[in-house]
Amino acid sequence: MGNPTQIIINCDPGIDDVLSIIMALSHPEKVQVRAICISHGNTTVLHGRENIVRLFSVLQKHIEENPDEAQSEGLKKALKSDNKIILAKGASHPLQGPTFNSSAYHGKDGLGDISTLPGDPWPLPDCLPEPLVETDKSADEVMLDILRTNDSGTVQIVSLAPLTNLALAWQKDPVTFLRVGGISAMLGNLDVPGNDTPSAEFNAFADPFAFRILLQDAPKFPALKELSKRLPFDMLPLDITNQHKVPFAQLCSDAVKEKNILQKFIAAILAHPRQRANARAPKDEPLDREKYDNFTAHDPLAMAHAIFCPSPIERNEQINEPIDESFSEWHIKTRTFGVETDGYLTRGECVVDHRQYSKGKPFTIPTGTYANSASDRNERYHPEPSLRMSRRISRIVSWIKTDKEDQANPSSAGTKEVEATFQETADLHVNDEQKRQFTGEWDIVISSPGVDWFRGMFLKSLTL
Repeated sequence: MGNPTQIIINCDPGIDDVLSIIMALSHPEKVQVRAICISHGNTTVLHGRENIVRLFSVLQKHIEENPDEAQSEGLKKALKSDNKIILAKGASHPLQGPTFNSSAYHGKDGLGDISTLPGDPWPLPDCLPEPLVETDKSADEVMLDILRTNDSGTVQIVSLAPLTNLALAWQKDPVTFLRVGGISAMLGNLDVPGNDTPSAEFNAFADPFAFRILLQDAPKFPALKELSKRLPFDMLPLDITNQHKVPFAQLCSDAVKEKNILQKFIAAILAHPRQRANARAPKDEPLDREKYDNFTAHDPLAMAHAIFCPSPIERNEQINEPIDESFSEWHIKTRTFGVETDGYLTRGECVVDHRQYSKGKPFTIPTGTYANSASDRNERYHPEPSLRMSRRISRIVSWIKTDKEDQANPSSAGTKEVEATFQETADLHVNDEQKRQFTGEWDIVISSPGVDWFRGMFLKSLTL
């Protein structure tokens, strides 16, 4: 057996993030957690940091109270004091736009509001539990440090949060970032509805700008463009994560009368989402537990993929040709899509071209032009808000100048107005050269070794 794969976990420690981290720590023969990088997302970065500290405190107590439990052998090995895990705080807001959270599902503190329970049954420890080592460096700097000091292709990133930290690392040092061996990301939705909004998955919605940079802009970097490469992303969208459900009764150990501390902790953090899931059932009928009493394992599936599926670098060193094949029973297919950043109703939506004649091909968006004044008739529309604003200012200045000219020469005003209207109509018909591509290609995980396999592995990883 070879050495375990080194992984960096990018997370916004809510409930499923915490369960995913327990899973990773339970498989030290497969993966070694090198760093946990906190992002905005489910909760604030401060709450996220506290949730990780709380988790490791519980895990250490669990090992102390159950020294002979066979199922905890992996945790014991991973939590040894010499296996240092860096804890780093990262971006507290997206690259652009407002900051959103998922407190409706995860609670204000990210863990179902267990920090507000009477008697404080899950207190923060007085000191940082081993093997955590906190750093003042930002999460993106920690990612780059680990990638820089290890052989190229040997470190993977598991992203369970918005991609802000990854985009910042890419922007800061793309050459070093290219040393990553693979990125398993719980992100987006292609052919199914969203979960945070009707059209978008939460991580994509929380920072679509970071998503777009890594999907659409990164391949234009010279080192990638010359080789027609793309970043080694494996995306696990809602299309596949929605299929992987685990009964709350099993996760919360309903049949166990005397729960150990880890079972109690898991039951406590799942109480709030379980209540929300049950509330979706019809009020005038008995609760159908098979339908409404399940935990959907979004983040844990991405973690399982990172643990058990060969990385993009391992299966395809070039990361350039589209694929549609299975690796260790994980079926992966390259898809072409874009991500919406500006839409008020569609922020974070993964836009797939379903038109039959262009399926699978990069699509473009017509580039319109403004013709409100003579000076900007040939100016193309650009979707960037900052550029849009600067061009609006330019047009206002132009309008003021034109208005002054009209006042000085009233006979020309009507001619200019008609001319501008004609030009505006003509500009609706654009040439192919006036189109801009808004897509990228990533490998999409479309099936796992099976829901039953995942469920059994997940429960065993949590020592349940």
